[in-house]
Amino acid sequence: MAGDRRLPGVRGGLGFRAVAEFAARLVPLVTAEGFPRDVLFNINGPARPAHDPPRARATRLGRRIYNDTLDLHEDAPGPRRRYTIYGGTPSYHPEPGTDFAAIEDGEISVTPLHFELTDEAGLEALTRLLAAGTLMPGEAA
Repeated sequence: MAGDRRLPGVRGGLGFRAVAEFAARLVPLVTAEGFPRDVLFNINGPARPAHDPPRARATRLGRRIYNDTLDLHEDAPGPRRRYTIYGGTPSYHPEPGTDFAAIEDGEISVTPLHFELTDEAGLEALTRLLAAGTLMPGEAA
């Protein structure tokens, strides 16, 4: 999908409707283009598209900043420690090309994702480390 491609027939509106219409029109286009089977699309849109018809932008995921705090409850009954996590208002790094930038510009953001999150290099390094047998008590190097 081009950086600012307009899809025919998509009209502006409030909230989810414009994004839902966009997604319904996107599916046949990406399947016709022969996208890999394991691609998942993360689609986000502004509450009110700034363009009529709404425009879409291919993006990468932006980095959200969470301002959570972890609090220990000293007065909790029993022997177990109890914690609560309170969420502050999240923010993000303003970076061009991200889903956040598209939303900020009033455009629909489309980010292609994949399910495979395993770091292959990290997996190989960890496999070698564990094969050395030095992490468990009684194992020889």
